[in-house]
Amino acid sequence: MCACLLDDLGYQVLDAPNGNVAVDTLKSRMDDVDVVLLDWSMPAPSGADTFRRLREVRADVPIVVMSGYAEGVADEALSGGNAAFIEKPFTREELDAVLRKVLTQSDA
Repeated sequence: MCACLLDDLGYQVLDAPNGNVAVDTLKSRMDDVDVVLLDWSMPAPSGADTFRRLREVRADVPIVVMSGYAEGVADEALSGGNAAFIEKPFTREELDAVLRKVLTQSDA
């Protein structure tokens, strides 16, 4: 569903079925990735572990953490900067707004 929303919003999507693939994709397509949308509640590797590994690969990549739980779940990761949170379920407009925000911040 998220890939379709992103496509509708005009983003080119590199879909990763799990955290390991996401990290490998970032490593191999470093210059093609402007932002990462990360599900915090995914199974192994966890969202927290994937977040940490993505930061090790490219510390400056903006990461939008999404979760059906309250924002406090990812507070530690989000405190590192260049990251944002969106609570599921979210609308197309909410997703667009948070992506524009992190992309604008990373351009500054």
